[in-house]
Amino acid sequence: MNDPAFSVIVPVYNTEAYLCRCVDSILNQSFDDFELILVNDGSTDKSGAICDEYAGKSDKVKVIHRQNGGICAARNAGLQTAQGKYIAFCDSDDYWTPFFLEKLVGLFRHKNVGLAICGFQSVNHAGIPVNGRCSVDRKEDDRILTINNDMFWSLFNDKRIGSCWDKAYISEIIRISGLRFDENITSVEDTDFVVRYISSLEPERRVAVTDDRLYMYQTTEHTSLVHSYDPQKWLMFQHLFRRLEYFVSTDSDRTSLYRYVVSAITYTINSIFRYKPKISLSEFNNTTDSMLRSDYYKNAFIHCKHCLSEHGKMFAEVLQSGNAFLIWGYYMVSKLLKTVFGR
Repeated sequence: MNDPAFSVIVPVYNTEAYLCRCVDSILNQSFDDFELILVNDGSTDKSGAICDEYAGKSDKVKVIHRQNGGICAARNAGLQTAQGKYIAFCDSDDYWTPFFLEKLVGLFRHKNVGLAICGFQSVNHAGIPVNGRCSVDRKEDDRILTINNDMFWSLFNDKRIGSCWDKAYISEIIRISGLRFDENITSVEDTDFVVRYISSLEPERRVAVTDDRLYMYQTTEHTSLVHSYDPQKWLMFQHLFRRLEYFVSTDSDRTSLYRYVVSAITYTINSIFRYKPKISLSEFNNTTDSMLRSDYYKNAFIHCKHCLSEHGKMFAEVLQSGNAFLIWGYYMVSKLLKTVFGR
């Protein structure tokens, strides 16, 4: 039996309510030369049994049952088993439109394409499009791009780099480069993998991009996701910043990098107050100390001070101070004002 064109890897953890929708969307693809690898990552609901049921019905489906090790370990288990020429990922609470594989395999038919990227759309649990995480639609034809720093930051700023599941990869490149998801990080792991994959591409390789939104990203919160603040989050961001330095050679590139650093700073601080709204000054200071003292934090306000202007002058000045007391106080007062005035 010949190896399939695609290996589709789906990490599964406690998504019994959505798993059938995900698997059915893959099995019903217009392009049918693929294997589907379901990696049950120690689910405690009926997800594992659902995986086995699909394997019993279709010889395209392979199931791996493993102890819970996280999404990176689950994807790596799938990569270890994959036999396809190309690799694609789908999270088990998301799903594909019927032409996902057909479109991406078509993009690979262009000369020297090493990575294919499609658009994505946020949906609710009923599959209805909602405002949220969506790819930028430039209303352009499919694009075949030469790999360089301008290309990278253009895609990065359009939010086309940050996820692993809106793409298709060449298995041989992953194998030769020894690429795997970093199991030591639990945040920005997708971006880390994609950045390392692009970094491994030979200079003659190109990236193919379509704005067609073929991946449906569910925004509803449920038990497959961890909704808590990870105290190691900033360290993981710094790890990624160092990866991104590979694509910095001009002032424009550096501005793009630090625009992302600024967004990571605001995301990190907002996450702390979202998951710990009553955090004390002492705990906030301990939690943010390494971030506030980091060179990336300090340099962000040198290279990209204007990036904070959209958040308001006072907020920008508070963050630029790097003072934990001022930042904590600003958030606490803002929360109080919202409570009193409802805004």
